[in-house]
Amino acid sequence: MSVFIREINVENLGPLARLSFKPARLNLIYGRNEQGKTCLVEFVIRSLFRKSKQWRLRDLGGSGTVVVALDGQSQAFDPHSKKKLEDFWEQDGGGLPRDFSKLLVVKGGELVLAEDAEGGADKAIVKRFLSNREVLDRLESKISTTIQQARVENRRLVGPRRGEIGRRMELEERLVQ
Repeated sequence: MSVFIREINVENLGPLARLSFKPARLNLIYGRNEQGKTCLVEFVIRSLFRKSKQWRLRDLGGSGTVVVALDGQSQAFDPHSKKKLEDFWEQDGGGLPRDFSKLLVVKGGELVLAEDAEGGADKAIVKRFLSNREVLDRLESKISTTIQQARVENRRLVGPRRGEIGRRMELEERLVQ
């Protein structure tokens, strides 16, 4: 099941009089203390999940909706919704989607991991998830050794005279002639 938050709308939520935005795939919400960052995160948790009590959230009042795309269809949730995200997983019969085993929420400066995740998540998993080291390693493996040994000096590419760099140097020399 593909899940994506399309829109968040809140009113009178802690210090937030009104806020409406369409999140991207990765979002950083920052600001000074007591500006509503944690209130917003807690609102999203309360709106989407049934067991929000185990997160030890504050009762902030306020109103609004979190609109989620579930397999391409929009579904609005709020803290008082009878149906929560888990209800849609149960309809699928597949239980918690695998991608949600990596569910990570940074709230109030502390990492909170999904405790129900099969196998749990330790510090190494969080580090791997946040650093994207695997992505960097894959990219590096696709860059030839010759290019990895190259550097830029005085606005010129310098490196071993072989492979891509050797071909480039030959072409540059032909242009100069």
